[in-house]
Amino acid sequence: MMRALIVCHGQLGQALVAALTGIFGPLEGVEALSNDGLSAESLRSAVEKSVSEMGDRGVIFTDYFGGSCATACLAQLAARPGLHLVSGVNLPSLIYYLTHRDDLAAEPLLKGIVHRGQNAVRELRPPGL
Repeated sequence: MMRALIVCHGQLGQALVAALTGIFGPLEGVEALSNDGLSAESLRSAVEKSVSEMGDRGVIFTDYFGGSCATACLAQLAARPGLHLVSGVNLPSLIYYLTHRDDLAAEPLLKGIVHRGQNAVRELRPPGL
């Protein structure tokens, strides 16, 4: 199983895990980490600790490219080629991850996660407008 770490601002990561638990039931191998109240160095340390518990293979999801969460996570990739980082996490990308993490290799899994997350962002209008 490919484990996941969701690192977000505020309580977004925990809210995503709660939503996924409501859909799938109890989750195994998924952890959320918030940057709330953490300095940049404290966040890097917390991410490093969580990543070391994941092992050498997994997906890290962050909410915002270039933000403190993504920056703290990016530093973990150099020493762990089996880790992957996806920025811009949303519920559709996480649902894809959970439904395919056991049956797809890393590259197709990551491509699917990104595609599903991007494809889910769209403007909706009532018919006839």
